[in-house]
Amino acid sequence: MSSRVLIVEDDAELCQLVAEAFKIEGFETLTATSIEKALDVLSRHKIDLIFADIVISDKKSTDYIKHVLDKNKDLNIIFTSAHYELVKKENLAPEERVTAVSKPYDIEEVIKKAKKILDSRQ
Repeated sequence: MSSRVLIVEDDAELCQLVAEAFKIEGFETLTATSIEKALDVLSRHKIDLIFADIVISDKKSTDYIKHVLDKNKDLNIIFTSAHYELVKKENLAPEERVTAVSKPYDIEEVIKKAKKILDSRQ
């Protein structure tokens, strides 16, 4: 069974492009273009990894994700941000569960990072 990745990005076109890139690499993907949709997906599906922009429609995704991390001890997150310090300052979870990639990012590098994270869990 392939790993399931939730892509959270408010730019619908970018969200689909990122999801397609993950699919090509063998991941099962689900997408959400808002925090509310992401929380709905998380309530209905087992997710292995979230790839999310930190700011979604003027909301910080970090404000909503802490309880999700608390409920799912196997979940990992890669945030996209121009400022990694913002992610570290949030103190959401141990550093091995939450990481960030700078914008603009190279999707191939993101996928390599995702594979490394998920492979380390096995």
